[in-house]
Amino acid sequence: ERGSVLEKAAVILEARTADFVLAMQSEAGFTESDAAGEVRRCIQTLKLSAEEARRLAGDVIPLAGAPGAAGRIGFTIRVPLGVIAAITPFNSPLNTVAHKVAPAFAAGNVVILKPSSYTPITACLLAEVLHEAGMPSGFLSVLHGSGEVVKLLQHDERVRFFAFTGSTEVGRQIQQAAGLRRTQMELGSIACTILCEDAKLDVALPKVVNAGFRKAGQVCT
Repeated sequence: ERGSVLEKAAVILEARTADFVLAMQSEAGFTESDAAGEVRRCIQTLKLSAEEARRLAGDVIPLAGAPGAAGRIGFTIRVPLGVIAAITPFNSPLNTVAHKVAPAFAAGNVVILKPSSYTPITACLLAEVLHEAGMPSGFLSVLHGSGEVVKLLQHDERVRFFAFTGSTEVGRQIQQAAGLRRTQMELGSIACTILCEDAKLDVALPKVVNAGFRKAGQVCT
């Protein structure tokens, strides 16, 4: 059932591409081509998560290799963790959100999504799509606010897993506060480029500049 919801969400998202492109242009400063690419990637993320929702299974483990364990087997089963806190950045306001929400839902977890304060609309639009696709009430909550909101989540023991994309500094704080709870961190580490001596600069430099600034947002005056 969760797989079916995610598949339907991918269809609805594709039909609403123009809405998402406009939202990312308005609040993140994306070009039309970058925003459209973000939508395409998100559609694939939803479809892949739908497939994985149907493949969740445990393992059967033979124990006969141990003395006195002839004829015995062990097995594992996968169960949801519970409440997942997903904290996402401004520079990928749609697909990074989907990367956290869709797999968590596929595995049966409840998600509290805290999107970047710079790009709240895109996250809300995705939540609308998932709701329209049939995601049960209560499986996704979108929580807006500053870093203080993140601190509240950190100190709530009902949150069993933290998925965060952002700065190394904030990631370190979340990791320390999590204690024995599980975390998944994608931290800032892509600011360096090395060009070899024989590099074709006319090819390389435009790519370097584009990669450095294409998702830097916009300043409105």
